[in-house]
Amino acid sequence: MSGRSLVTGVSVSAAIPSTLTPPRMSAFRVPLGMVLDVIMLAEVGLVVIAATLAKVIYIVLVLESSQALEPYVVAGIVGGILAHYTMRTRGLYEPAAVLGWRTRLYDMFVSIGLAFLALIALAYLFKLSSDYSRGWMLTWLALVSVLLPASRPLSARLLR
Repeated sequence: MSGRSLVTGVSVSAAIPSTLTPPRMSAFRVPLGMVLDVIMLAEVGLVVIAATLAKVIYIVLVLESSQALEPYVVAGIVGGILAHYTMRTRGLYEPAAVLGWRTRLYDMFVSIGLAFLALIALAYLFKLSSDYSRGWMLTWLALVSVLLPASRPLSARLLR
């Protein structure tokens, strides 16, 4: 069969008005929960990256010491989980908090501080605090305090 109607002989595609054709999707939509999960994972990753960078900056460059990287990555993962938990508890992963990131900077800094205090307490309880330099910890805290707030404008854009 061709594209012609059997009754009139007119092309079928010409008989359908253009207003009845479905509109084309202009953009691919990702579910909101998935975008928020990616933001959360990226921020945990930033905390781990900051721990690694702090190791290179302070331990390697300042102290000129060679130590294994793994303990710092493990501390970064634990710190990232604690930061994620404190930020989530304070509602910083709600869509309104991500989009209105400027108004929630104080809460973000409080969450980062609480996560680091919890990490120090855990290290003390498990007698691991002497394994890590205080200078490294402060360098890591400074890097996280810069990287996480700096990532929020990109997170807000991604969420939009």
